Formats: sequence, C-alpha cells, structure tokens
Amino acid sequence: MNRKRFITLADAYGGDLARWPAGERRHAEAWLESAPEAAAILKQSRELDRTLSTYATPPPSPDLQRRIVTTMLAQRRKRGRLSGWLPALGAMGTLAVGAVGGAVVIALLPEAAASRSASDALGSVYEPSSFGDLAAVADAPDPSAGL
Repeated sequence: MNRKRFITLADAYGGDLARWPAGERRHAEAWLESAPEAAAILKQSRELDRTLSTYATPPPSPDLQRRIVTTMLAQRRKRGRLSGWLPALGAMGTLAVGAVGGAVVIALLPEAAASRSASDALGSVYEPSSFGDLAAVADAPDPSAGL
C-alpha cells in the first residue's frame, strides 16, 4: 500500500475501514500502523463522511410540484387518446399480416402437394438422410425395453 492508493481508497470508501474491501483493508491497516500520515487521511475522510451524512434534500416547493403536474398533463394531451392503444394495435397488425400470409400460402400451394396422402407425408420421414438410414433405426428394437 502506498500513499496514492490509500487516498484513492479513502476517497472511494470513506474513513471507516470496515467499509473497504477485505483484501485492501488488511494492507490499509498495515500501512496505517507504519505511516503517520494515514491517520490524518482517514480523519479527513471521516469528516467528509459526517458532512455528507447530515445533508438533507429539501422537499420540492409547491410551485415545482405544480409545474411537474402541468407538464405531465400537457404531454399526455399531446399524445392523444390512441397512444395507449398503439402497442396493442401493433400486435393486432402483426397477427393480421401473419393470418393473411398463411392463407395466401395455403391458397397458392400446388394441387399435387395438397393431394398427397398422409401416409406419403409420414413415409418421407423415414427416407435416408444425411444422418443415415432412419428406416433401419425405426425398425431396430428398443434397447431400454429389457430394463
């Protein structure tokens, strides 16, 4: 620990060593015993802590409160009545576009694809793929059946 580091930590964590990080606290306590100026630095930090702890924020004046409420009401009037509905309208628009898009895709599907039987559609699941012959896997006995 050196003087510069001690001052930096005192400025950051205050004059009470209990609020300092544990690793830094041990070094600070050792430096406090060996350097006479360390006590003066901590004393100055304690005085600042005391001053800051006594500061109280004054309550807002009635005039400030009135201006805040007036501004808020004016902004609300500017937005209009539909501003609360805009997110809901956006969601409904998205759903409508999806429904219309789905209907268009279904209407434009080729006749051959629409007339395929369910067994043909399911049969395509067992066709060979890049993962190997899935039909052989589907016909293989379940290894966990004997457990």
